[in-house]
Amino acid sequence: MKVKPQDTTLHSADRRLTVELDNGRSVFAGGSKWSVNAQWDGKPMATVGSIRWGAEPCGRHPEWLETDISYADKVLRVTDTRTGQTLHASHDGAITGCAISPNGNRLVTVSGDIARELPPVPIPGDQTLRVWDIRPTLYALGQEQAPRPHLISTDFSTDGRFAAAGFNNAPAVRVFDLVDAMQIATLPVEQHATVVDVMFSPDTGYLVALPIYATQGYLWSTEDWQEHAVLDQNISEGGVDFSADARVLAVDYGGLNSSGDATYWDVATGQKIPELISRSNTARTDVKFLADGRGLVKFSFRGRAEIWDVATRSPVGKIGPADVRGGLVSPDGKRIAFHDYSDTVTIWSIDPGEQELTLRSQQGGAVPRAFSPDGKLLAIAGEGGSLSIWDLQTQEPVHTLAYTETIGGVAFSDDGRLLAAATYAYGGSEVNAFRVSNVADIYDTRSWQRLARLNHQGLVSALAFSADNRYLRADVHLSEESGMAPGHLWLWQAQDLITAACARLTRNLTADEWAEFMPSQPFRETCPNLPVAATVDGSHGRM
Repeated sequence: MKVKPQDTTLHSADRRLTVELDNGRSVFAGGSKWSVNAQWDGKPMATVGSIRWGAEPCGRHPEWLETDISYADKVLRVTDTRTGQTLHASHDGAITGCAISPNGNRLVTVSGDIARELPPVPIPGDQTLRVWDIRPTLYALGQEQAPRPHLISTDFSTDGRFAAAGFNNAPAVRVFDLVDAMQIATLPVEQHATVVDVMFSPDTGYLVALPIYATQGYLWSTEDWQEHAVLDQNISEGGVDFSADARVLAVDYGGLNSSGDATYWDVATGQKIPELISRSNTARTDVKFLADGRGLVKFSFRGRAEIWDVATRSPVGKIGPADVRGGLVSPDGKRIAFHDYSDTVTIWSIDPGEQELTLRSQQGGAVPRAFSPDGKLLAIAGEGGSLSIWDLQTQEPVHTLAYTETIGGVAFSDDGRLLAAATYAYGGSEVNAFRVSNVADIYDTRSWQRLARLNHQGLVSALAFSADNRYLRADVHLSEESGMAPGHLWLWQAQDLITAACARLTRNLTADEWAEFMPSQPFRETCPNLPVAATVDGSHGRM
């Protein structure tokens, strides 16, 4: 919330936060004695005093929290020593005041104008007061010091029960129970490994992990979390994919200097399947199984994609433009969106292998990032930070999100109601430092209102929601520039968003609307203070 000099009482948009400025005096006069009384849901939260430089800049707080800030810094770091998680609370100006609530759940920061005494140099603030939720998430690593491992790769199980996390410089993959919000397994890998890919099988029966530049991968059974097989092969920068029936596992070699081939494994026996498809001798090959369980598509850098029949081990044909730089398969496995870094994205039908659509962006460097679950929408990133959501039936963008930085990972939720998009600021020797412009935003796809903004440090290459939409995971791309920045596994507090939504709505969903948007959940009144509208047949939503 932005504060004006004459303000004495402030409220957040959802009215949950109330802030009273002491005696109406400005909270931004650096060094003066002032205080802010904050209440959350009507309960006293904190008294915010001027920054005290030293071991405890925010005054008294729970012993498990560590705070760190430098003079005239724009970023305050709060570390939960129980979990190793670090929050970076950022302003666009110098932070001049802060406080943490007694229970350690909330942080208040203030940014006002201050002046360095010797020599006298004015340091401007952004004139805002910000409140942060610093409750520990299930897992969200910040920019910690070595040798603490960084989170690199994550995956959710299809049934929504588990999350797996791979790290750098760590001897194990960790598995979490999302329902009980606790770690349930530690799965050993080779010492000092950097696990760049973890993936659950579609039936949640198995978990695979690939360390980068290693001589083997790992396959575990989720029934008892015991090692099921060791994937004995050299791994460069490749990836993994399961067939839809979870019977076959493909492991890419990857890398610019690799042969471009993949190996294939029988999941049940843990044995390698020799020569499932022919060798390509093309660098940077990417293999993806199709949703029908029989087909497989092999992307080759600067070459047409090949379609293979897994059962007969025979090629079906080639599709796509001649100079393909990448492709994205639709959720139903019937279409592929190709790009060549121009202003054009082409949509091809796998059967009969013909081009269907041409989408021409106003910006160059158009790259398809994500299909909606029903395959009707396609998110396309362009140069300059634009992200356009295209309706494939009308062949027109329905909405465009404007950013100033490069668009990284993009993902729709399984129900199509949410879209997450990550940005990244390139350039310079301090790319691993926290930057306000490195964000992961979550949007409501009906109103395109931004619901949440999550900060990160690295180049996010992939985003995904958990089955219940409560968690969002972010995997990072390892490169010379982005370095070993951490990935994230966020619990982004869906209940707080529901409360905020109820403050804006005029009624509850009807039973018909609930069945349309949340068919797997029993009907309930999300906003108890609002009426329930009548359904189309004249009945009411209560059941």
